[in-house]
Amino acid sequence: MKRVYIIAGAVAVVAWIGLGLLIARGPQPEIVVPAEVLWKAGPLNITNTLLTAWIVMAFLIVISLVATRSMKLMPSGAQNFVEAVIGFLLGQVEEIAGEKNGRRFFMVIATIFLFIITSNWFGLFPFFNAIGKTEDVGHEIFHELSSEHPEKLTLTAEGVYEENHKFAAAKSDGSGSLFYIKPGGKAVDFEVLAGETPGQAFDRYIVFLAESLAGFEPHHDIEHGAADPEDVKAAFALLGTVDHKGTAAAAPRLIALEGDHGEAGGAGHGLESPALHATFGGVDFEESQKLLLIIPLFRGVYSDVNNTLALGIVAFLCIEF
Repeated sequence: MKRVYIIAGAVAVVAWIGLGLLIARGPQPEIVVPAEVLWKAGPLNITNTLLTAWIVMAFLIVISLVATRSMKLMPSGAQNFVEAVIGFLLGQVEEIAGEKNGRRFFMVIATIFLFIITSNWFGLFPFFNAIGKTEDVGHEIFHELSSEHPEKLTLTAEGVYEENHKFAAAKSDGSGSLFYIKPGGKAVDFEVLAGETPGQAFDRYIVFLAESLAGFEPHHDIEHGAADPEDVKAAFALLGTVDHKGTAAAAPRLIALEGDHGEAGGAGHGLESPALHATFGGVDFEESQKLLLIIPLFRGVYSDVNNTLALGIVAFLCIEF
């Protein structure tokens, strides 16, 4: 029986590592400082760190209930494990603070310790960054470039962008569902450069779309400078417009508002391409791959500094009062 447990444990470890390597092949979520909002419940923002904290708390509560539902004088199984952990922590606290003060502060210290270590260990699960909410980045980039008052970009009085801003995304064949398994996607980035106009950024975006989603190979690098007009025209020919499809299969198409490319509907503020001398009202991803931002469903609880501050306040109140 002991040999069976050893073999089963070895198989589980190998499967765990294999699953982790498979998931690691996909694009990683963009690293941001504040916790990402998953849902809103009235004035409360349900963030991924909050969701992870709730799951960790539920896990600890379930373990406690399972271990104590039928207490025995001679512990075994879950009860034996929990008593060993509690006994070890109690011994450490009493050794540092003394028996009297150690038992006085033990509940607070043990609770904080178990919550933090379990929260950190949850980050080792292969699914931790593999499942998440997605947001449509392809349309967001065009909206930001075409808006007179963008939310994420900063325009100066001279009409140029004040600083760089990167839009991170992953290519996906899906339509942007709530859950997204990473191994099928590939990470791409489009960065708006400081000092360029919305039109110049749009020309670079056209080349970026053709390069990322239609296999276009530009002659000039667009990551650190303006797009070459010939590259923009070649990329546009590959993408096409809604009423004049390009030659690339399943490529995104531009929605022309005016000019020589016809009118394909779509009201609202347009964006002019200096290289094409035409105005466009959007990008159609109907038959192409999508550019989606991955917002992980789970995230390390203490990657959000608010949780660290909250834990310090709770510890202070519990110890002082």
